[in-house]
Amino acid sequence: MKKIIILTVLSFIVSATAAFAGTTSASIMITATVLPHCEFATVTFLNLGGIEHTGGGASAPAQASGSAQLWCSIGTLATIHPVLTLGGKTTGTMVRAGGEVGKSSDQLAYTLTGDGDGTFVGGGPDAIKTINYGVNVNDYRNVQPGTFTDAVSMLVEF
Repeated sequence: MKKIIILTVLSFIVSATAAFAGTTSASIMITATVLPHCEFATVTFLNLGGIEHTGGGASAPAQASGSAQLWCSIGTLATIHPVLTLGGKTTGTMVRAGGEVGKSSDQLAYTLTGDGDGTFVGGGPDAIKTINYGVNVNDYRNVQPGTFTDAVSMLVEF
């Protein structure tokens, strides 16, 4: 019986103390800003391979094609500049490895084309935007043999 009385008394003391305790509360604000994001998932390099003169006449056109896969966060408005905009064409010059920039026999002219839409709205990483592009070299009769290279930037603004 002592145990029951003691437990009853302790229970009463705890209950009585809780009635006199004060409380206060505060709200914690949680914020985050999700920034727009775009990223190239894949980019194919353009390699014309080995091209050779076919005789004394004009060179046979050399062509290569590739594509880039791009994704942007949901709702992000992205603009593709300028080479890969709708129907855009850019001419450039590849320089022969070890060659001189100003020497015509060390330069190989090309045209780069692309079919990007110009602008699009991102749909997240599962909504890939494919941008196709290609390179054409029409005349290489008056260049020295060798490996020619150039770098073209693909710019996406978001």
